[in-house]
Amino acid sequence: MVGCIAEIDSVATSVDPAGWYSGQPKSLALTNDDTTALNTMSLIVKYDKRLTNNSLRLNVTVITPDSLTLTEEIKVAVPMRRGDVSRSTIAVEPFRCHAHLARTGIYRFEIEPTHPIFGLTGIGIEIKNEKQD
Repeated sequence: MVGCIAEIDSVATSVDPAGWYSGQPKSLALTNDDTTALNTMSLIVKYDKRLTNNSLRLNVTVITPDSLTLTEEIKVAVPMRRGDVSRSTIAVEPFRCHAHLARTGIYRFEIEPTHPIFGLTGIGIEIKNEKQD
């Protein structure tokens, strides 16, 4: 029997809200056991009131268990903050639909800004199984 990735799997790490710059990639890793499912891969950004951009451009590099590498620039729309701006807000931006993770093992992600970002407090990857009912 083939193992399965959780229906939704995610991993995140903190970012210095005082400034995150190009050349300072954040590394994340998720383990895949399901080589048959289609998935939606999304970027998760957590930000506070210091973030003034309405969109972010981030380079996302995916490194497969067999060391294949793909880098793409992802633009993340940042919704306007409403209500209590003293708390952090989270935005989720899908960047790859119907992704087939063909290998079992650890998929590594390196995320890096293309420009200085202030007010970002965390960054993450979410992989959601698109299984049909």
